[in-house]
Amino acid sequence: MTQNQSRSFRLLRSAPTWRLPLLGLAAGCAGFLASPAHAEYRLASGDTIEVTIAGEPGLGRRARIDLDGRVAVPLIGEMPAAGLSLDDLRAQIQTGMASKVLRRRSADGREYPVTFSSDEISVDVAEYRPVYISGDVSKPGEQGFRPGMTLRQAVALAGGYDIVSQRIASPAFQIADLNAQRDLLLPQLADAQANIARIQAEIGGKNEISGSQIAAAGGADTVPPGLVQTQNTQISLRNAGQEREKTYLVEAQKAVQSRIEALNDQQQKESQGAQEDVNELTRAQNLSQRGLLTSDRLVDARRSQLLSATRLLQTLAETAQSEKDKQELAWKIGSFDDQHKLELLQALQDASLKLAMVRSQIRGVDEKLMVLGPRSQLIANDRQKPQLAIFRNAASGGQIAADENTELLPGDVVDVKLPRRPFPELSME
Repeated sequence: MTQNQSRSFRLLRSAPTWRLPLLGLAAGCAGFLASPAHAEYRLASGDTIEVTIAGEPGLGRRARIDLDGRVAVPLIGEMPAAGLSLDDLRAQIQTGMASKVLRRRSADGREYPVTFSSDEISVDVAEYRPVYISGDVSKPGEQGFRPGMTLRQAVALAGGYDIVSQRIASPAFQIADLNAQRDLLLPQLADAQANIARIQAEIGGKNEISGSQIAAAGGADTVPPGLVQTQNTQISLRNAGQEREKTYLVEAQKAVQSRIEALNDQQQKESQGAQEDVNELTRAQNLSQRGLLTSDRLVDARRSQLLSATRLLQTLAETAQSEKDKQELAWKIGSFDDQHKLELLQALQDASLKLAMVRSQIRGVDEKLMVLGPRSQLIANDRQKPQLAIFRNAASGGQIAADENTELLPGDVVDVKLPRRPFPELSME
């Protein structure tokens, strides 16, 4: 088996159960890494890296960068990661893994080499270090980091502003929380629309979707950068995977047919040999009865006849099993397209349900904002802005003055301080 043949064989064996983790994660990370503010983000201890190989789900791995700044990578082992950008780490991993050669066994038991190209190796950040929020919020503590997260969103996840000692119910703060919730829901709306557009494109046999299909859901400003490209990449990869699996089934059916033909030829020869051994045993028995043949020669004739009969039975059993395999492959090929369409329809139903839920949540937030809007005007003139500060490590700048629109980085510690005087207009409530 040549290297090209072994490579083709490995690709044909790739089942469609692998799903590249380029789904929602890739969309979020693409937008995060594409923005100028975070173009040079450096990985650090606590970030989780995910390495996947197209068609090789068993080699994929998620690994957290340890305290020494190292991460464990399949086929390579531990390597330095802290202080590198994602692009730098991705290039090093792709180069290192592309130089490795695996040994696999084919169905007939022969070994063949397996190598990977850089395009088949995907490296992404599966989970960033959390951010921490303290001070005048309802739920201080750790918050999971999301690419593009602003301080306003972090406050919303922490339950909103809250002066614990006075428990001020401020409509202005409630409106800020609701706006942050709405800001979080709009990208989810775009993502749900993108999933539906992608699934509909796959069902319709199309190879891409357009940004207008997603922007129509909530405005062009709600579409995360790179979302359309990521969905189109998913379409291409999924279509390629389906085509590879179908080709594998067809080639496997051809291989089984070839095996059946070889077994039939072998069966014919075994039958002839078995009949000859039976005739030889009969002749030996006649000679033995007349005293012209020793008992040892008669035993040899019986043993030879038994072995030939056994080989014939084994050949018949292998032929029957191959016929069964051929029928199963024929059924899989016949139902392949229908099964794939059923999976897409189920995925479309789930995505439509998620879209309905997100729309319902946005509608609820909008209704609350309509109610709170007039109330907030009563204290708008006296509202005092909270004092916000971000603490980063020395390499990133130490303490940073911030506002609600400041974007956070993994590992940031946010301190929130609110004025300690109540709003006069709220004394009646």
